[in-house]
Amino acid sequence: MKYVNIDLYVRKKLFNTKNNNLENNNEKIMRNIYDYINDNKITRIGKLTKIDEGIIKFKNQTEGVIEKIQLKDNKKYYYNIEKIISKKSNKHNICFVNLRDNDYNCLCFNYNSKETRDTVLILNDLNSNDDCIKCIDEKHKYKIGDILMQIFIEYVKNNKDTEHITSIELQDNSMKKCYNIGIKLKYLRTIISGEPYYAKYGFRPCEKKAYEIYRYNRKLHKENRLLENKVVDKIFENIKDMNNKKPYLLYTNKYKKYILQKNLIDIKLFINKIIEKSEDKRASTNIDIETKKNSCELLSYAILPLYKALGYKDYVDSNEVSFGDRWELKIR
Repeated sequence: MKYVNIDLYVRKKLFNTKNNNLENNNEKIMRNIYDYINDNKITRIGKLTKIDEGIIKFKNQTEGVIEKIQLKDNKKYYYNIEKIISKKSNKHNICFVNLRDNDYNCLCFNYNSKETRDTVLILNDLNSNDDCIKCIDEKHKYKIGDILMQIFIEYVKNNKDTEHITSIELQDNSMKKCYNIGIKLKYLRTIISGEPYYAKYGFRPCEKKAYEIYRYNRKLHKENRLLENKVVDKIFENIKDMNNKKPYLLYTNKYKKYILQKNLIDIKLFINKIIEKSEDKRASTNIDIETKKNSCELLSYAILPLYKALGYKDYVDSNEVSFGDRWELKIR
């Protein structure tokens, strides 16, 4: 029996992916499918059981497959997966889904079956929240996105269905979500750790030029993390011209004195101070939501100028066109 994500299956079958318009010859099929789904109160996840005369029927299945895995930290984690297997192609789609609410995809990837001789697996999404995974040890503290990536890589390496896969590819558009403000991890992680987010799992840029930039930046991080206080202050003073004045006021009230008291500023430590302010959940500190949001916005404005001021190379060409977003992890 094959798992099917009903919403994705219906969209794939009925809609033209180029313009998202319903194809005329599929109107009758669409009515049949949704009438059947609504009449039988079928949930989003189901098993494809029959295709006959344009009518697609599903068996109700409220959950994916809950499995358990042990990682190098010797802790065991639960995760939940859905398998979506097309009947007319060799493409397999798998999603790690929320343990409580199966309408939320935590991580999705796809690959072609062994018969195609395609050995590359594509990671599409990573959107973690508290219920994407659970540790059996309830007292154990861990970063959900970090553990989810480890589980995913172990799954691909050790699953029989993916034994022909030799590499994993992804588009690195990773962001640190901070009160609905996206901060590019490509810049943030390089300043803090010397390399972008996915590099910590062994991913490297596919393009030669991007790989050279990655190596240059990693070496630079070991040599220099300091900027003169006047350089840092000028970067934040430029923020006062932004439409929203609150992040600039936060800088002048909370950080400017700290900057000007020191000749050289360790940018990694300084950025961590701002992040801690935005993430502080201690009742004793009494930091209001507005201050946390302004801390996020302050960092989002300043991160790229700080990155460049430190001497890191950006992944853009002479025409300011971005490149180097495609990364790969060789697993065999």
